[in-house]
Amino acid sequence: MSAFAGLSQPEKSPDPLRYMRADQASGNLRTHDAEVDATLKSLNNQIENIRSPEGSKKNPARTCRDLKLCHPDWKSGEYWIDPNQGCTIDAIKVYCNMETGESCVYPKPASIPKKNWWSSKSKAAKHIWFGETMNGGFHFSYGDESLAANTASIQMTFLRLLSTEANQNLTYHCKNSVAYMDGATGNLKKAVLLQGSNDVEIRAEGNSRFTYTVMEDGCTKHKGTWGKTVIEYRSQKTSRLPIVDIAPVDIGGADQEFGVDVGAAEVAFYFIDCCCCCCCCCCCFLGCYSPPHNAPEKSVCGVGCCGGCGCFCGCYSPPIMLQRRVCSVKTYLGRLFVSET
Repeated sequence: MSAFAGLSQPEKSPDPLRYMRADQASGNLRTHDAEVDATLKSLNNQIENIRSPEGSKKNPARTCRDLKLCHPDWKSGEYWIDPNQGCTIDAIKVYCNMETGESCVYPKPASIPKKNWWSSKSKAAKHIWFGETMNGGFHFSYGDESLAANTASIQMTFLRLLSTEANQNLTYHCKNSVAYMDGATGNLKKAVLLQGSNDVEIRAEGNSRFTYTVMEDGCTKHKGTWGKTVIEYRSQKTSRLPIVDIAPVDIGGADQEFGVDVGAAEVAFYFIDCCCCCCCCCCCFLGCYSPPHNAPEKSVCGVGCCGGCGCFCGCYSPPIMLQRRVCSVKTYLGRLFVSET
């Protein structure tokens, strides 16, 4: 011990409370406790907002389906959703059907006015794209016009990533213009074309994957009065919808007029449905969850499975410990309807 006797001992730093009065130190501690309490309260509120979204601009739900699950007694109406999560500044306002959980994203504008849009009659019948070629024409866009450019398209991309089937309706109003079946010839050569969001052309006949169906056809003859044809398209390739343009053929005459009503994009999400079996575990990641590094290369519709022990249903549900899970996802995007299986 004597060997260490000559070593200098480091001085202790002065106690910050050494020269404080008792009541002064107590006041500082109370201030510190108040700050901690405020921080904990703020964190608790944020967690509650995630667990139970309100559908407001400040606290949007991921989809109307989420809102319906959290608030089953709420009525249908306009709410805010944020499919890509993250910052809420890009949340979009939609109409939520609380009976079905469908999210309805309206096109802007929702219709093409009825009038004579094209006055050049050519000998050879050809399709004329409304948004691309006609004077005063425009492409169909979706979402809130008050948001930054491309915001709605980004949100729609996330909706499509969560979907495996899409369906959209469109109504063609006609006056002396054939929309689908030509009553004079009985063929479909004068049927309109539709353009999907990935530039694919959707036709009346041909490859069944790229053909639409007609629910009502009142535009078969030139009768001098207004009629309408209701068109529907379904596909498991969700990137083809929503519809962004239309191309009629039977137009150009002085007495030929048309108009179009585009239905709302209605999206319903049916999150991961897990069925218990036996054997090993797996976790399924949907939407904003990225598959871990050990996830297999093969995945279906954005759902990656890996070794683990939980099933994430949406963004908010906690993992549930079960043995083996067979997971399926079903979603509808429709009038754009989208479903996932």
